[in-house]
Amino acid sequence: MAAIASDRHEALLQQLLTAMREPVLLTDRVGKVVCASGSARKLLGSPRRLDGKLLVRFVGPEERRRFRALLQEPDRPDLELMIVPEGGNPFPALVQAADAGDWIFWSLEELDRGYPELQPAFDRLVDGLTDGVVVVDRGLHVVLANRSSRRTGGFEIGQRLPERWGDFDLQAFASALFNPAARHAEAVVRPTDRDFFTLTGMPTLERRRALLLITDVGDRARRERQEREFITNAAHELQTPLTAIVGAVEVLEAGAADDPVDRQRFLSHLRRESERLVRLVRSLLVLARATSPEGLHSEEVNVRRLLDDIAGDLRPRDGVRVEVLAPPGLVVVTDRELVERALVNLAENAVKHTRAGRILLSGRSSRRGIVLEVWDSGGGMAEDERERATDRFYRGGDRDAAGFGLGLSIVRQVADALGGAFELESAPGEGTVARLVFSRAAS
Repeated sequence: MAAIASDRHEALLQQLLTAMREPVLLTDRVGKVVCASGSARKLLGSPRRLDGKLLVRFVGPEERRRFRALLQEPDRPDLELMIVPEGGNPFPALVQAADAGDWIFWSLEELDRGYPELQPAFDRLVDGLTDGVVVVDRGLHVVLANRSSRRTGGFEIGQRLPERWGDFDLQAFASALFNPAARHAEAVVRPTDRDFFTLTGMPTLERRRALLLITDVGDRARRERQEREFITNAAHELQTPLTAIVGAVEVLEAGAADDPVDRQRFLSHLRRESERLVRLVRSLLVLARATSPEGLHSEEVNVRRLLDDIAGDLRPRDGVRVEVLAPPGLVVVTDRELVERALVNLAENAVKHTRAGRILLSGRSSRRGIVLEVWDSGGGMAEDERERATDRFYRGGDRDAAGFGLGLSIVRQVADALGGAFELESAPGEGTVARLVFSRAAS
């Protein structure tokens, strides 16, 4: 009789729940669904076959531990959990639970779940920001995140904020933003020895969302330091020819101009230093243009003709031959002036350091895109020199003192500006291969 009464009781509950419009469920003490309203079945993506299933299977994997703990607690707090319906997109929901004798009564309140559709518009709005922007809900689920935040901290839509970011308690920081008296909060986060961020948190007016702003202070400090070093080094390089020019003028004014031999010697000196000054200024202007994307101009460039032009202007040592290898119809869409300047720098470097053998300028199409290479049979570079070769104003121990150490730095900057890659392969006594790789849609 007791079993019959229990069955009737369960059937009555099933009828009552089915008639309810709200998404409500009844489970046993381990969370197995006994009966559910039609709206609950629809919400969980199981309009017919929900009874007998464990409710935990509809909870996001990262939050199932919290849900299981909720089953064991006598006083069950309201929780915001990520719900994963069968065959649908995850969404946040407010979950409330209460004891009902041998069962547990559950109520689900669906929170906003339109954020995947908002992401493209959100990206367009804040994608140009170098700062990371993250929006979270009360359950600390990531509702929206721009590309910078995804790259910087790995924040992904639908996932909960990680508990910690390095040694920083990120969940505690974000949770405090939903307190009624919270206005905003700031913190310094150092997830690694090299990374250094400022984190600003702001709640929305209705307290349903909070915004996190992540600023890479370490990157900004590095850029400012590099800019200071660039200005200092550029001033130093400019000072050398200018000092020589001023000195030669003073000697000429002091009487050397009256002696034909001295006059010619100092005029030759003035010409050399002036040409050196012009080369330096030209290099600095190319470098500045390569760091300013708005100054780029794209056009179709025939690779073979470009390499032929560069090879024709080279003046290698006797016994060194220059060869060009590229299909006649190979084309890359890019900024011709910048690519030509980069290749000229590579080719002139090859001429300087190749005393015998050959220099090969080549172009080819590969799976990676358009590959432009300058190969030489020169002396090559040691590993430590190769690692520093693209640093601005760096000159190796046996490099030409008349140079500025900007050649490979310009090449690297050009590759970065045009969305390509610069690769350098070299070893002592084995020559050097310098390679520029551009996608077929380089611009």
